Amino acid sequence: MPQLHFEVFPGADTHTLSVRGYDLAREFAADASGLAAELLRFERAEHGKPYFSNAPEFHFSLSHSGEALALAVHNAPVGVDIERLREPDFRIARRYFTRDEQEYIGKDSVRFFEIWTKKEAYLKYTGEGLRRTLNSFSVTEQADVVFTNHTRDGYMVTTAQRSSL
Repeated sequence: MPQLHFEVFPGADTHTLSVRGYDLAREFAADASGLAAELLRFERAEHGKPYFSNAPEFHFSLSHSGEALALAVHNAPVGVDIERLREPDFRIARRYFTRDEQEYIGKDSVRFFEIWTKKEAYLKYTGEGLRRTLNSFSVTEQADVVFTNHTRDGYMVTTAQRSSL
């Protein structure tokens, strides 16, 4: 099961959250690998997924929304997404969700963000990022992936990992 780190930084901007997230990832990678943090080599895979090339057994995923960040770390590929809970524009569901996902959410805003964060966590888990369109797959049909949803402090946080772990 991935380790999830969640923090809220009142007044923080996107840059601050991103820097904090990567600093945390480096700290966790140093602990997991036994390497000094300054020796870790940060790189990006083909589609932009970040990793440390000299800590191959350490996997992480980072997301931020509003004033919060979520970092998932694991010994296997992992994805995480976070979204601030609010009233969504349900027209987005018609554009980006499959028919079964649209039926599942109805007009429920929490379910909307459950599906949205599952989709983004899945794409981060696979390393595809937003190169794959959100309506080209259904998170309700991903038997090989385990999704874990959490709601904290007004945010929905979802992790994705391979189901056989």
